[in-house]
Amino acid sequence: MELSILTVASLGLLGLCLTLMVRNLNREMAVLISVVTSLLLLMYALYSMRSILEFLSSYFRIISGGGLYFSILVKVLITAYAADFTAQLCRDAGENSIASKVELAGIVVIFTVASPVILSVMELVARLITP
Repeated sequence: MELSILTVASLGLLGLCLTLMVRNLNREMAVLISVVTSLLLLMYALYSMRSILEFLSSYFRIISGGGLYFSILVKVLITAYAADFTAQLCRDAGENSIASKVELAGIVVIFTVASPVILSVMELVARLITP
């Protein structure tokens, strides 16, 4: 299944039209339609990214220690997208306070996951500046 802009646009417009038609009748159902449409688009995009991740994974396996960095990179990207996606869904539902907390938690998780890379860079800099 190839990521087609026509498929993405069609699904997005269909979800938008359904949400707008239902919003005046039942606000909760409109939010649910919006969430389901968003999840379908996210799953479609993630499925389409599979080949890119496989290519990057094979490239990073060649590099010494690259497997560790690749797994960290993937975890950071997934965390960032999941936090942003969830925060946007919260905002769509009118919950700005929860959205901001989700973003903050996402930043903390990203920092925690990326800390081995940060430490490696700090050690490299220390070795370069120490005679």
